[in-house]
Formats: sequence, C-alpha cells, structure tokens
Amino acid sequence: MTGSEPKYLLAFLNSHFAMYFFSKIGTTTGVGTIRWKKFKLEEFSIPQPNDERLNKILPLVNRLLHNYSKKIEQDVNKQIYDIFNFTFAEIEIIEC
Repeated sequence: MTGSEPKYLLAFLNSHFAMYFFSKIGTTTGVGTIRWKKFKLEEFSIPQPNDERLNKILPLVNRLLHNYSKKIEQDVNKQIYDIFNFTFAEIEIIEC
C-alpha cells in the first residue's frame, strides 16, 4: 500500500477498530483466521489525513515503532476513536 502518509494508514490498519471491523466483514480460512482481502480492505473507510489528525497520530506511531508500549498503543486507538466520534458504548463493543 502506498500513500502520502503511510504511518497514518499503519495506525488505522493496526487499530482495535480495524480488527473489529474485519472480524465482522472479513472472510475466514478453514481454521477461522481472518483474511485481509483487497475487496474487503476497500470497504474500510479511513478519514483523510489533515494537519490536526497527523499531529496527534504520527508522533504516537513513531514512538511505537521505536519502543513499543501498550499505553502508546491505547493512545493511538483513542485518537482513532475520537476521529470516528465513537461513543463510550461503541468503544466497549469494539474492545470486547
């Protein structure tokens, strides 16, 4: 995949929301593993990056890439939830 902001894309595709989304729409293998097929990836709408979103997400992604931390991963997910304006109830469903 390519684009002007690959780390922004990386954040969304590795988020809890992406995992939840693809668990609902994705096809599976014979043993239940979710396959990330192109025609399903195209259904995942990622909001266009803007300066505000990039300024919040990219520093977190850079920190994760250099020194993984569960806390930073949670911060990235929170930023994504905020971008989608998910409610507390929706976030609870995603994180189950």
